Amino acid sequence: MARAPHGGTFEFPDWVAGLFDLYDRLFAATDGAIDPCVGGELERLGYAAELGRMFRGEPEPKPEPKPDRAVAPSHPHARSQGRGQDGHNVGTTWAQRHQPHEPSPEPPRPSPSAAWQPSSRQSPQPPRMPRPLSWDDLAREAAHRPVWGRDVRRTGHATLVTDRPVRLDFGACGKGYLVDLIAGMLMEETGGFLIDAGGDLRIRTDTDGHADTAEPITIGMEDPADPTRAVGVAHVADGSFCASAPSRRHWRIGGLDGRPIDVHHLVNALDGQPARDVAATWAFVAEPAGIASTTAEPHPTAAADGLATALFVASPSALRASFAYDCAILNADRTARQSPGFPGGFLTS
Repeated sequence: MARAPHGGTFEFPDWVAGLFDLYDRLFAATDGAIDPCVGGELERLGYAAELGRMFRGEPEPKPEPKPDRAVAPSHPHARSQGRGQDGHNVGTTWAQRHQPHEPSPEPPRPSPSAAWQPSSRQSPQPPRMPRPLSWDDLAREAAHRPVWGRDVRRTGHATLVTDRPVRLDFGACGKGYLVDLIAGMLMEETGGFLIDAGGDLRIRTDTDGHADTAEPITIGMEDPADPTRAVGVAHVADGSFCASAPSRRHWRIGGLDGRPIDVHHLVNALDGQPARDVAATWAFVAEPAGIASTTAEPHPTAAADGLATALFVASPSALRASFAYDCAILNADRTARQSPGFPGGFLTS
């Protein structure tokens, strides 16, 4: 689709239609902040180059001091004193450790232009941080950038039609959707299972149809500032539980002032900027068999996966108007909140 200069008609297998349906809903619920067309924005931030490094198994470049200047000794960052839901401190956040305007406690990394090697299809310039957009800028860009539903239209069951090149990214829901496809096959063979796709979970332990007798699974809620720690615990017996955070998928590009800064893959499609206000999210969607058929999600893990991403760019209440779910949110300032029905809670000190 990205190589079709005048667009075209692209037919997908019928089983993809449910994924497209979910993106239709997420696009509407977030007023366009969740949009598969964000693939172009991710590429502009250098995500394609970063994925290539990850897939090749190449280590992240080690920081090296510049040869023509001395490097000051490292010093620890001050700890943030954010407050949890009940007013207790819950630690230091990944976002605070990577503030672009603060000095690094480590020797500076090599310049992105030195480590970035373009392929034959990439721009010869290394990726740089897009300048923050004003409302007028947003209006002008909205008229030109591809938008789901306008520049990518659905016809039939699973067919997309475009009039221009587009780069689609279905990462917000794709892994969860795969979990649901696998769950559908398992249900034909067994009544209980647990699928763990890199932290995106679908759990079905109620084999007799009695949810109150199911033994819940205990799940640690990973601290985005330290993967060896947990900031909370959830207990899930039947349903889908997904988390999202930038801490495991981030890279460096050139900043507006020329200094390298950290960016990540959780991008608001309206302005092309990585979300900065949220550090981590967790979303829970109940198993369809355990709730009313009118509110049941046909693909609960895909929905939980997409909602965990959407919480970075949309309010929980706006999403609640379109989805039956519960959530917990750890903000960048280390404050925390959760919905009343969330099956767990934050640890406080």
